[in-house]
Amino acid sequence: MINDNKIRNFVSKNKLLIENMSYLSLLEVFIMVAPLLTYPYLVRVLGLELYGFIITAQALASYASKIIDFGSNKVCAKHVAINRGNECRLSEIFNSVLIIRISLCLICFLIYLFVVLLVDLYRNYLLLFILSYGLTFNEVLFPQYFFQGMEKMRYSSLINILIKLLFIVLVFFVVKNEGDYLLVPVMYSIGYIIAGLISLYIVYKKMGLNFYFPKMKEMSVYFKDSMPIFATDMICLVKDKLSYFIMGPYAGMSNVVLYDLGLKINSLLVKPVQIISMAIFPQSARIKEKKRIKKILYVVSILSISIVLMANVFLKPIVEFFIANQDVNLLPIRIFTLAPIFLSVSTFLSSNIFVAWGYNKYMLYSIIITVLVYVITLILVFMSGHIASMYAFVLIALVSYFVELIYRIIISAIIVNLESKKQGA
Repeated sequence: MINDNKIRNFVSKNKLLIENMSYLSLLEVFIMVAPLLTYPYLVRVLGLELYGFIITAQALASYASKIIDFGSNKVCAKHVAINRGNECRLSEIFNSVLIIRISLCLICFLIYLFVVLLVDLYRNYLLLFILSYGLTFNEVLFPQYFFQGMEKMRYSSLINILIKLLFIVLVFFVVKNEGDYLLVPVMYSIGYIIAGLISLYIVYKKMGLNFYFPKMKEMSVYFKDSMPIFATDMICLVKDKLSYFIMGPYAGMSNVVLYDLGLKINSLLVKPVQIISMAIFPQSARIKEKKRIKKILYVVSILSISIVLMANVFLKPIVEFFIANQDVNLLPIRIFTLAPIFLSVSTFLSSNIFVAWGYNKYMLYSIIITVLVYVITLILVFMSGHIASMYAFVLIALVSYFVELIYRIIISAIIVNLESKKQGA
């Protein structure tokens, strides 16, 4: 009975947190699972080589998406959380981010098109790459940072999921053979556009914000504040996605698909911790408490290790489900699944200490160090003559993630102790 009362009290006190964590979980899991829903079907219908080009086009579009986001999803959620009772400031934040994103989207398209035309291998699939740019509309139109900061994820999450799910289902009905490969980015893009427009309707009509063109001075505040995270995200993306472009020529598009599957599995395994980090982020921005951080960090570590162990038990049927009738070596993928353990703790520290507590620059520093390790390891692998092996790229990723984790643990400990002393004073 006592335990029941404790549970009821906990739920009552943390009702909003639990609700938002639930809807964040739905949205984040869906974002990760959505590409996996069509993965085995498209591999079978289009083949590994052609699907490898689709993945490469999506990877290139993801560079543009990160530029368009400019770090706002992480940093501006803090501004929204702090000013949630001030409608004028909320309108200023929202409109500033929206106009910046639209401007960056137009600029990025020109750069994106230039890169595609520059590479012979990509130029042969020009229309595929152009249509794949539609994936960036998710960053342009869907204001996840705003709903996260307001701790109101309910309607936006459900609408976002239902609309995108509809167009994912349509992929199974319209893509019947290799000649239909262009319909893949079309279906995804239309889903992103509609979900984004509905989200904008909720913000302006249901939540009462006013649209106006903000002054350059207003926009520069949020752009400058997001710059360290923007630089961090871009460097991190280059590090993570560069392997796609190197593997293609040296190891073949088939290995690109396998490596991509490994990354998607890892992303799915780390997602529970990312959801926890996102859900408690608004509170972390307001509360700087050493004891609280330690408790959550302990839960995060145990959770990530448990998830990785469970995933390895079922790894064979998972891989066979996504890539059927193919002779796949599971060992490199098993080794790759160590990454979520490093990434879970690293992500939590960067989000709920570096960003939430206003130490954004250390995010950038950690990534710079990580990229240096990535480049050095890549050069060593290239010089050793093992660049055509998937094991090489798995090793490069793991070493980079591990160094990133060690750096963030050391800096986080220094920051936590510094903040504790400030509060004690």
